[in-house]
Amino acid sequence: MKLSYPLAALLTLGSLVPAAAQQAPAPLSAARPLAMTHDDSVAVLRQVFRHGRRGGRLGTIAYSVVLPSNIIALTLRPATGFQRGLQVGNAALAAPLLVNSIVSWARFSQRREREAVLRFEQRQAQPRYVQRAYALQLIAQGKWR
Repeated sequence: MKLSYPLAALLTLGSLVPAAAQQAPAPLSAARPLAMTHDDSVAVLRQVFRHGRRGGRLGTIAYSVVLPSNIIALTLRPATGFQRGLQVGNAALAAPLLVNSIVSWARFSQRREREAVLRFEQRQAQPRYVQRAYALQLIAQGKWR
């Protein structure tokens, strides 16, 4: 009890020192994309779809192997207790991840990529998932400040 008061005082002193204090992050309204040409924007949009297709395809392949192997393990090697729970948990986790990968693969198809590029050139609004993925791609490339 006697040690807790000096310890608390030391911890609060560290926050009073200006060098140790954290700076507040910039307001979100100040964040905006750097100047990009039309071709740069289309290239980023195409890259978003290419990465989405690749991730969906790899996830679909991986989880389509994991899910049946978990189900086969459940039926062929009956386990008890904790191991049984792990097997059921793995199968229960792999199923929605497989569905998510299939949906991602379908969302970022080449047909939808052509439609998104056409919408971009016509200055129409993109679907929400494209806007989100586009913004994340700009941040990953360092083209957003």
